[in-house]
Amino acid sequence: MAKVDGVLAGTCLLVRSEVEPCHRVSPWLAGLYVAPEYRSQGVGKLLVRAIEAEAPQRSNRRLYLYAGSAIDYYERLGWHIIDRTDWKGIPVNLMARELRVEL
Repeated sequence: MAKVDGVLAGTCLLVRSEVEPCHRVSPWLAGLYVAPEYRSQGVGKLLVRAIEAEAPQRSNRRLYLYAGSAIDYYERLGWHIIDRTDWKGIPVNLMARELRVEL
């Protein structure tokens, strides 16, 4: 969760599996949401970076997400498309990011 002056500004999750995934990979960055009044202020980026920092602490070397229209956003954050597919009639992109695991 991200708060600004005590007010919830956004959320993001690190989950083992995505709801009805088309791909059998793990873990996932899921549920990124930033309240409209806090968008374009870096809140989403901070949430994504927090999940990227948490995943290696759980021995994960790669993180995945599904993106529809937000491909450019995630690419700017260092993510890349590794597959394109159709999920229940909706085109989705499987994206991944390699993570640095400290030993």
